[in-house]
Amino acid sequence: MEPYNQKGLPRLALLLISRLCKHDLQEEILGNLEESFHNHGSKTRLWRECLLYLRPSCLKNIHLSSQHPMFIFNPLLTIRNLRKQGMNTVINIAGFTIGLLCVFFLYFYVSSELKYDTFHKDYHEIYRVLRTAEMNGSPFKIGVTSGPYARALETDFEGKIHTCRASLETSLVKYKDKQFFEEHILFADADFFTFFSYPLATGNPESVLSQANNVVFSKALARKYFGDEDPIGQIIETEGEQFIVTGVMDKIPSKSHLEFDIILPFAFLDKYEWMSNWWNNGLITYAKFTSPKDRQYVEGQLQWFMEKYMGDDFDQTKSRIGLVLEPLSETYFASDVRYDLARHGDLTSVYILAMVAVAILFIACFNYVNMSVALSFKRAREVGIRKIMGGKKGRLIVQFLGESLMVILVAVFLAGGLSQLFLPLFNSLFGLEVTYNWSDPNIMLFIGALVALVVLSSGVYPAILLSSFKPLRVMKGEMIKGTKGVFIRKGLVVTQFVIAIFLIAVTFLVTIQFQYMKNKELGFDQESIITIDINNGDIRKQIDTFKERLLANPAIESVTAVSGEPGGFHDGASLQFSGIEEQLKIRTLFADYDFLETLNVQLVEGRDFDRSFGSDMNGSVLINEKALEELGISAEEVLGQTVKMPLWDDYNRKVVGIVEDYHFQSLKSPIEPLCIVLGGRPRKVVVRVQAGSLNQGLEHMNNTWEELIDGFPMNYSFLDESLSRLYENEQKQHHVFTTFSVISLFLATLGIFGLVTYSAQRRQKEFGIRKVLGASVGEILSLISKEFTILILLAFMVSIPLAWLFVTNWLEAFSYRIALEDYWYVFAASGIVSLVVALLTIGFRSLGVALSNPSESIRCE
Repeated sequence: MEPYNQKGLPRLALLLISRLCKHDLQEEILGNLEESFHNHGSKTRLWRECLLYLRPSCLKNIHLSSQHPMFIFNPLLTIRNLRKQGMNTVINIAGFTIGLLCVFFLYFYVSSELKYDTFHKDYHEIYRVLRTAEMNGSPFKIGVTSGPYARALETDFEGKIHTCRASLETSLVKYKDKQFFEEHILFADADFFTFFSYPLATGNPESVLSQANNVVFSKALARKYFGDEDPIGQIIETEGEQFIVTGVMDKIPSKSHLEFDIILPFAFLDKYEWMSNWWNNGLITYAKFTSPKDRQYVEGQLQWFMEKYMGDDFDQTKSRIGLVLEPLSETYFASDVRYDLARHGDLTSVYILAMVAVAILFIACFNYVNMSVALSFKRAREVGIRKIMGGKKGRLIVQFLGESLMVILVAVFLAGGLSQLFLPLFNSLFGLEVTYNWSDPNIMLFIGALVALVVLSSGVYPAILLSSFKPLRVMKGEMIKGTKGVFIRKGLVVTQFVIAIFLIAVTFLVTIQFQYMKNKELGFDQESIITIDINNGDIRKQIDTFKERLLANPAIESVTAVSGEPGGFHDGASLQFSGIEEQLKIRTLFADYDFLETLNVQLVEGRDFDRSFGSDMNGSVLINEKALEELGISAEEVLGQTVKMPLWDDYNRKVVGIVEDYHFQSLKSPIEPLCIVLGGRPRKVVVRVQAGSLNQGLEHMNNTWEELIDGFPMNYSFLDESLSRLYENEQKQHHVFTTFSVISLFLATLGIFGLVTYSAQRRQKEFGIRKVLGASVGEILSLISKEFTILILLAFMVSIPLAWLFVTNWLEAFSYRIALEDYWYVFAASGIVSLVVALLTIGFRSLGVALSNPSESIRCE
């Protein structure tokens, strides 16, 4: 904690004001700071105001030498020096601008990601209740619970825990002559607005959801339905019932893992029997504790809690489910939870984007250091004269740091303007929704700290190097050989290309992995397949009629109704086979007769569901090859076996066929045992459309839907697009690597361009003499490129192991992935690309020197 003086101000702030501000203003400034701090109590605001007082009109006149005016720190002199450096200054500003452009985008992206759910005043006391289970030895977490959990927790741990439930749904909402299909409807308990801190513009948080017919709208949705009318008291219709608007939400201060526009009370759902079923899981349960001690006590009793209410069921299924508490602050990044209704981010993507952006900024810093060191021989006489005239080393360091600061400040302003210009491009490229908030009080502190860091990391070494020249040796020409700092310069060039080659290799390999996933045989057809949501009671009652009418059109080849499409919902259950004591934990899919035909899933043994067998409906199942493998028996032994699904129903079903393993989940997950059950309650209609007749098929689907369902829009999606969305985070990472590998290579070659320019100028006389003695243009170019070629080869040797390790770790997320050893040539190609680009840059810049008249080169010195 920072020490404070008797006025309550930090000592560091007092030191800055006393040392830097004019004496006649100090008392007034300190008084203003003290008053502001006591009124607002904000340390961030105090420091922002303190830094604002460090402006030219308030600063003392700082003379670095009272005897020599030439050593007064003069921005005009700094600008003049930067103009003299010409191309060097342009390269440095361009490099820093690109680096800062990336860093600004990163800052707003990361800050928005890390602020999820932090607007709740007591978010650190709120937890999400998760179930835990295991599937054949693999544990996992489950994001949904059933209705009874919340009340039972409050009853058993009275006074220690407070709960709240939420569930996301979709539905048609009507108001007078307006009706819209809303995808972000939240059912919540009556105390939702007191449990959380979602702000209300209108309405009482304690009573806004107290009645079963209450509803709360977001501001945006209220304008959509009611325009300029007062929303309070308006009556809307959804779920076949009427609701009265009792509140309107204000804008949420930061993002939330729950995305909703309408809130309805859970009291409306309490009338349904499934709300009291412990196994009907479909909602989120939250818990809030008054103290860490209460939380620890409840956590220790959760297994007892589960045994109390579900122990008999566990004995019957021979498997157990546990409960864990997940802090609300971790919910957004908890991507390892199945059956989850919450919106999630990807912490890996945040780390990768941060790492790459910082690497880009370091490349820009390395460029500056390299250029400054390379140019030191040209400024040696300037330093010598200044020292002879009485300039001290410390004052010279300040002068050179001032030049670094000027370059970086120009880059900051350019990057700020370009950031706003390129924001839509970045968002589109990376699939993000970043917004810039330059009024954020923390951004000024961040920029100030960033500028200081960059100045120190890139400007200190060149400043110390330049100021360390011995004046007598410099004036004799002994130090003007450009050899000082050569090892550091080469080390920085190597580091730049290590980063560039690393990113290029990673980009190539990530692209290959995506191509592998895109081309991998999934075991079913995904082209020309359309899935339609069964999202209202009317279509559910007429599902057979809907299918028959769809098949009447020649553009429709096949139709099936299922509980979940590939990549979608597949529940879990325990399957009891006759004659086998141990139950098999298995994924379940409820489907009708035409499932295999519609998705072209292959049957390997037995038969498909058949309408001619009257006993098939609710009496037969198919299993996949993985399930057969887990059972450890042959196909002949399992066909005809009777199976039961404890806790689901009392039906005795027979295994009639075995299907080929197909990827019904993401390629990140291994294929699990699967049981396809004929019958059940479908959630989707899957339609295969004839190739080339997609528009005709869609038009027929819409027309058929409208004939059967009045006023409820058909919600559909293409299966191939839905499967592609399973890899959104990885696609974002691919775009990040591709974009920044190009930027890093560009900056690295930009640095080489500058270094070659000054290397060629410094050795111009040498090249002229060599040409007079018979050296060819190729030999001159070879002399210039040899040094950089060795450095790039060294960078290649360092970067490849790093890229190998990183990609190996990245591929661990995929159960089905490429074998890196089969793509060794990709690593070689990454080094070759970098080397070719660098050599082209060197050749382009050196060709003029190599072709110049040797007599002019010799005369130039």
